[in-house]
Amino acid sequence: MLSSHQQLGKFGEDLAASFLQNKGYKIVRRNYRQKWGEIDLIAIKYRGFILKRIEKYVFVEVKTLRRNESGILPEDEVTPWKQQRIIRTAETYLIEKGIFNSIPWQIDVIAIEVKNLGEKPIIRHWENVVWGNS
Repeated sequence: MLSSHQQLGKFGEDLAASFLQNKGYKIVRRNYRQKWGEIDLIAIKYRGFILKRIEKYVFVEVKTLRRNESGILPEDEVTPWKQQRIIRTAETYLIEKGIFNSIPWQIDVIAIEVKNLGEKPIIRHWENVVWGNS
């Protein structure tokens, strides 16, 4: 059984995956784990409508928080330490797939604020915001 924190995280990841799919991304992996880090979502963005060619891989960190009065935003939780772990994990995935130097990639953050699970959440998509990648 999932804790309320885990339920909120899964809700946010499901919402982020749907959000990206509605923007034309294809989700190719969820919760890719290594000893040193995890990528919540791995997506492909395609170029072209008929002859779909991979434009880039997008590694997505999803942060979901309940809205509160503290002023802390979900994206504030992606610290420099966390960013380095995401970069290393993304690079490992690309090396495993044999595509490290052949396809562009970036790291995005999707920040989700939820007040109550029945209310419409606020979603912010920050593209290519983690530096240190190609």
